Amino acid sequence: MKYDRIIAVDWSARSKPSPRKPTKDAIFICISGQHPTYHRTRAAAIDYVSDVLQAALAAGQKVLIGFDFSFGYPVGFAKKLTGSDRGLAVWSWLADHIKDGPDNSNNRFAVIKDVNALFEGIGPFWGCPMGVEDEALPAKGSLRHGHGMAERRAVEDAVSSAQSTWKLFTTGSVGSQSLLGLPYLWALKQHYREDLAVWPLETGFEQPDAKITVVEIYPSLMRPECSLSLEHAYPHELYDILDAKQVRWVCDQFDTMNKAETWPDAFEVCARLSNADQIAQEGWILGATAA
Repeated sequence: MKYDRIIAVDWSARSKPSPRKPTKDAIFICISGQHPTYHRTRAAAIDYVSDVLQAALAAGQKVLIGFDFSFGYPVGFAKKLTGSDRGLAVWSWLADHIKDGPDNSNNRFAVIKDVNALFEGIGPFWGCPMGVEDEALPAKGSLRHGHGMAERRAVEDAVSSAQSTWKLFTTGSVGSQSLLGLPYLWALKQHYREDLAVWPLETGFEQPDAKITVVEIYPSLMRPECSLSLEHAYPHELYDILDAKQVRWVCDQFDTMNKAETWPDAFEVCARLSNADQIAQEGWILGATAA
């Protein structure tokens, strides 16, 4: 099956709008065949995504869209937080509790202190700005103990450079991006219903046949070994910023797979890791396979 549009989204957990001048560690969105766009807030970015999806559906097109944050947590977290062992139950819970303003102001650290309080010991979440840390939310991962959760998802064991979803602050803090991204994805799911499939949390590892397929991506996996220098080829675009290059790389590589119809290779994972219950809780990165 082919997609008519492929979209890659590099997310951000900034608590203020990004600068007017495009900068790193902000939100960049690329559509296959186009140059990336820069977005100062999460609200503005999701409005842009919604407009693109609406136009695609109106044109009868199928869309694959990837977001670069974790879609799930290690086994057992969903049950402890929501009473359900389904990963999408966590999305719903976060949508009910995380408040994210149009200016990127948010309450993620306060919410996570309450979440950590549900567990024995200290943790599992960690990392926060100076002055926010306390016994409920330690600044360092080494201060946690006795919370009972695995440190990494199965896919993070398969991709060793991937960061743990528990990390909320400083370089590589994908955990905060997830907390401030999953509520938006839940809103998209509620809006598009059966027209939108979340792979693999609700589909298993089969390639979905929905109008919109939402996947987790890890742009560092898509770095080409040898490629045209985008910043030199397109000096008036945003390619002097790594985030912009990465979403373009994702779109280009997925577009190549799309044209060659080699998607089964991307959606496939090692049989020994294909535990349906585990994947329904933890999710997976599209294109990541275990050696």
